[in-house]
Amino acid sequence: MRRQAIVDRPPRWVVTDRPIKLHPTLHLGWNRLLVTIETAFTAGYWRITGLSEALVVAMVGALLGFLSLHLPNWLARLSGLRTRWMLHDSPHPIDVIRMRLDH
Repeated sequence: MRRQAIVDRPPRWVVTDRPIKLHPTLHLGWNRLLVTIETAFTAGYWRITGLSEALVVAMVGALLGFLSLHLPNWLARLSGLRTRWMLHDSPHPIDVIRMRLDH
């Protein structure tokens, strides 16, 4: 009887018919109070059987791809606006240098 090496064996896959369930949880500490937000998502599958369904899925995918490419830009703009709001009352850096040189 010949021994078979592990690399000669075909890969084994786990296939399930059940949908995937995700349970994200967020814990926030606030003034000695622990706030917990928990939700559950079920990710099922959708079998595309016709051209019209394929076109709808392709358009939704293109729209989501477009939005996901612009999301970092929107977050950067929001961060810049927040920084500008936080530094609104502070003097300009050139004015700070001039004040230090005058003394």
